[in-house]
Amino acid sequence: FLRPAFGGITLSGGEPLAQPDFCRAVFRRAHALKLTTVLDTAGYGRPEHWDAVLPHTDRVLLCIKAMDDDLYTSIVGQRFGEDVRALGRHIVKHYPRIAVV
Repeated sequence: FLRPAFGGITLSGGEPLAQPDFCRAVFRRAHALKLTTVLDTAGYGRPEHWDAVLPHTDRVLLCIKAMDDDLYTSIVGQRFGEDVRALGRHIVKHYPRIAVV
């Protein structure tokens, strides 16, 4: 059903970065099978969480829960964009080969 170069694996939520060791293990196995890997995340976590997963990630889908600051804060628990911007900057600096959508 998944053929090399034609298939892949996407990890999404909840929030996959809440379980960075699991994500890393799944993505490493996927790459061993020549499958692409996609992380669908709201940017949760600390840089060490990101660094556990991003070396094994081909694409990142950054999920922005809401554009309104108050609504975003009520959903995510922090001000709009802090997590998204931090992860975006981290990817650009340390993992420029990763496509961020």
